[in-house]
Amino acid sequence: MASLRLKRILDEKLAERCASENLHTVEEFLSKSEIELLEMLSLSVGELNEVLKKIYRKGPAPRTAYEMFKDDTASLVLYDGSARVDFNPGIITELVGSAGAGKTQCCMTLAAMAGLPVEHGGFGGGTLYFDTESSFSPSRLVEIARERYPNIYNTQALKRLISNVHVYQTNKTQELVKKLEGLDAFLIEEKIKLIILDSIALPFRSEFDGKHIPARQRLLNTVASKLKYFSDTFGLPVVTTNQVTTKFSKAEYGAALGITWAHAVNVRYRLNCYDSPTNDTAVRREWIIEKSPCSPSKSLQYAIDSGGVVFE
Repeated sequence: MASLRLKRILDEKLAERCASENLHTVEEFLSKSEIELLEMLSLSVGELNEVLKKIYRKGPAPRTAYEMFKDDTASLVLYDGSARVDFNPGIITELVGSAGAGKTQCCMTLAAMAGLPVEHGGFGGGTLYFDTESSFSPSRLVEIARERYPNIYNTQALKRLISNVHVYQTNKTQELVKKLEGLDAFLIEEKIKLIILDSIALPFRSEFDGKHIPARQRLLNTVASKLKYFSDTFGLPVVTTNQVTTKFSKAEYGAALGITWAHAVNVRYRLNCYDSPTNDTAVRREWIIEKSPCSPSKSLQYAIDSGGVVFE
């Protein structure tokens, strides 16, 4: 939607007025403050609100397969060896694992990667980070960026990175839904290139706890719909983390939140950690490509060090 031409949305007279002020696309329009728009276009507050509603209601335009192919090449690649672990625009990728598996460490690694210049494999943009577990650490983010990319993240670049990571902390489902409403202008103004929700499970499991399942599913559908809209419309990756729960029919663990949420996720990576059979103090970590439309199921070994998540 960001590159959509205003003349396809607004009436001819208003579109011409916008063009005279060098406002040709939705991105250019929303990059201005409301005060600036009121002055530039000589609109009343009510008229401007109606224009904004019209813009926000406009869905994403159809894209060619070639355009989608180009988007696929613009992903955050965490690993590209015997298998490819990447986070692509336009889809929701989920990290599932127990406590201590490294889900938050991976999220902060991705935030550091998103801030990299495009020529170094990043997006050169900001991250919108929903922190429901109060586990986000700015000092850890700085450490990951500095250790992982020492030749890129100097003092000035690190300051720019943490200034471009916008963190919302909430552990309430209604607050989360409310924060997801009306983010279009914010995503454009702050040049957001990655959305992280760490984690989707905590607010829903703590509030509903196996009860009022239909109400929980409706809220989950709302969150999934909004995340898919942002991912599709703005062409950015959405990354969520999820907890594990016991499967009563089998002696194993599965992703929490049930089948409705599972269908909303396009790619799922499972992060497992076990005690090493040869060393009482070591931890063995296994990264499983569990669900992906473009990669076969595969198990990889990974570790967490000062530079975040690394594959062995």
